[in-house]
Amino acid sequence: MAAPIPLLVYHDQRSRDLTDAEWQQIQSLLPAPKEQGRKRSDLRRVINGILYIIDTGIAWRKLPRRYDNNVTCWRYYIRWQGDGAWRRLHQQIEAQRARLNEHEAS
Repeated sequence: MAAPIPLLVYHDQRSRDLTDAEWQQIQSLLPAPKEQGRKRSDLRRVINGILYIIDTGIAWRKLPRRYDNNVTCWRYYIRWQGDGAWRRLHQQIEAQRARLNEHEAS
C-alpha cells in the first residue's frame, strides 16, 4: 500500500469545497460506477467531506452531515488511498488551487 498523502491544511474557508471548475476537472479521474448494486454516493460531497477532514483534522465521526455519511467518506478515502486514486485527485485539486492563487496574486 502506498504511503498516505500528507495532510494539507486549507486556511481559506471558501476554498475548502470543490468549485464547479475543480469538480469538472477531477470527474474523469473517478472510477466508473458499477453497473449493478446500490446507487453510488454523491462523490462531490464525499470528496468535499474528505477535504474537510484534511482541513480541520477532526475525527471522522464528527464530520458534518452536509458532507454525506462519515463512514461513507472514510470508506472512499481508504479505498482511494489503496488504489492511488486519492493521490491523483488530490494532486489535481492542489494544482488547480495553486494556479488560481497565482492568478489572484498577479
